[in-house]
Amino acid sequence: MLFVVCLSSVVFYNNNTHASELSAFFTWNTNTSADGRDILDSDSKSIQMLAELYVQGADDGGFTVSVHTKNDTTSLVNEEKFVNDEIKSISENLTLDNFKENNWGLSTDGANFQSIPDKDHPRLIANTKGQDTRTIRTYYAIKLNENIKPANYKNTIVYSVVSNQIANLPSGIEFNKAIKEVAGGEENIVHIKASNVLPDGANVKNIATNADVKGEFKIWYNQSEKTVYYWTSASFAYINENSEKMFDGFSNLESIDTTQLDASFATTTANMFSKNPKLKILDFGERIFNTGIVTNMHEMFADTGLEKIPKGSSWPGFFNTNNVVDMSGMFARSRQLKDIIFVASMNFRNAEDLSYMFYGLNGKEYYYMGSAFGSQTEKVKKLDYIFATDQENKVENISVGWYGSSDGSVWNTSNVKSYEGMFAGRTNYKGCGPNHLQNAPVSDLNWLRGGGGGIDGYFCEEL
Repeated sequence: MLFVVCLSSVVFYNNNTHASELSAFFTWNTNTSADGRDILDSDSKSIQMLAELYVQGADDGGFTVSVHTKNDTTSLVNEEKFVNDEIKSISENLTLDNFKENNWGLSTDGANFQSIPDKDHPRLIANTKGQDTRTIRTYYAIKLNENIKPANYKNTIVYSVVSNQIANLPSGIEFNKAIKEVAGGEENIVHIKASNVLPDGANVKNIATNADVKGEFKIWYNQSEKTVYYWTSASFAYINENSEKMFDGFSNLESIDTTQLDASFATTTANMFSKNPKLKILDFGERIFNTGIVTNMHEMFADTGLEKIPKGSSWPGFFNTNNVVDMSGMFARSRQLKDIIFVASMNFRNAEDLSYMFYGLNGKEYYYMGSAFGSQTEKVKKLDYIFATDQENKVENISVGWYGSSDGSVWNTSNVKSYEGMFAGRTNYKGCGPNHLQNAPVSDLNWLRGGGGGIDGYFCEEL
C-alpha cells in the first residue's frame, strides 16, 4: 500500500526586466511518498512528509509561491477502480495529533496543518520582495485507519512560482498627505476607490516609491464623484512598513476600497482607518489581511461610523494578529458597530495591551464574539476600560462560544498588571450565573469568563 503526493513546479514570468532569471526546483530533501504498512505499524498511525522547493529570484519585484491540487479533488484517491476508500483533506486547521483517521493536510511550519487547496482556490505559501533566494518548505501529514483497503493512493500538488511586478507605497502619513493634496483638502473626499484604467487628461500623480522597478501607483481626484481613485501597474501594491494613519482623519469619507493593497510587509497599522466619523463601507481584498508581521494595531478602527467590519472569504478571513502586541483602542468609539464576531478570528497569544479595545461600543443590546480571548490572553498586561463606555449605555450582554474548559470560558489573567474600569459606565450590563440579575461588577478579573449554572461571569456561555 503506497501513498504518493506528486509535486509539480511551474514558474510563471511577467514582463519585468529580470524575470527570466527566476528558477525553482525541488531539493533532494523532498520525500512525499510513504508505505502505508509503515504508517500503520507506528503508534500514531500517522506520518509527516517534507517537500522542499528552492527558488532563486533575481527580480527586484520578488516572487510568490502558491499551491493547489492539479484537479478538482483534494483527496488522496486510489488507483484501483475496485477500491472506494480515499484519504480526505482535513476541513479545519489542526495539529497532526487531532487529525481524524484517513485524513491528510498541508502545513508550512510542520506543526499547524490546513486543508488541501483545490485548483480553483490556490493557497499562498510564500511572498517575497527584492532579489531573494529562498527554500520553501511544506509538510504533508497523513493519519490512517488500520482498516483502510490496500491500494495506491495519490494526488498531484502544483507549486506555482510567480515573478511579481511591484508597487511600494510611501509611509502611511505620507500616503495620507498625498491623497488629501490631490483632492484639494480632506473635506472633499467621500470615497477612495481602486480603478482598473487610467483616466484621460486627469491630473494623475505617481506616488510609488520604487520607480526603478517600473511598479507604478497613481492617484487622481474626480470632483463630480468626490472620489480619489488609485491605479497600479502591478497586480497589487504593498503598503508601507509603517502604515500608521494611512486613511486617518477624513471628515466626509464614507467608503474605502483596499482591494489592490497588500499588507505583507507592514509592521504597524496603528490608526490606519481611524477618525472617519462618516465611514460606513470598507471593501477589503484578501491581501489586506496579510498582517502576519504587524505588531501594532493601536486604534486601527477607532472613531469611525462603521456598523460592520467585513471578513474575507479565506480562513481566517480577518487580519492576521498572530504577532500583534498592542491592540489598545482598536475599535474604540466606533459606537455603531453591530457585529463583533470577527474577533473570534483574531489571535491574542502575543497581545499585551487590550486596554480600551471596545471602549464606547453601543451598536446594540447583545453581542456575540464566539471563542475569542479565553486562554489566549496569557501575555496580556493591560485590560483597562476594555469594554467600558463614556456615552450611551445600550449593551446588556456579550455572549461567547464554548471553550471546552470545565469552569467556563476563563480568560488567562496571570500577567495582567492593570484592569481599571473594564466595564465602567455599563450600568445596564448583566453577566451570567447565579447573580446575573444584579449589575455586573465594574472590574473583576474573576468575572472574565462565561457564566452559567453556579458560576458568575461577564459573558453568557452558548453551548
